Amino acid sequence: MNLDPQIWTTVISILATLVPAIWMLSTKIQGLHGSLDTHSAKLTQQMENVEQRIGAMSNQLQSVEIRQDNLKERVVVVETKLKSGRA
Repeated sequence: MNLDPQIWTTVISILATLVPAIWMLSTKIQGLHGSLDTHSAKLTQQMENVEQRIGAMSNQLQSVEIRQDNLKERVVVVETKLKSGRA
């Protein structure tokens, strides 16, 4: 298969233009991938922090509920004593 030298020149010219463009796009894609990995790691860390805060708040809520129950019991005792006249 003999191709005309003008066709070879055209093919080489096109490839000479495409190869740097492909190289540049590949470099940009790799950069974006690295950036995505960084953001993903930050989001994961933030999610872990939120989960820890939720756990801490849940523990605080349980503590408040226990204190509330104790207070209710004390109120009932005081009300009972008041009704019976032994306050």
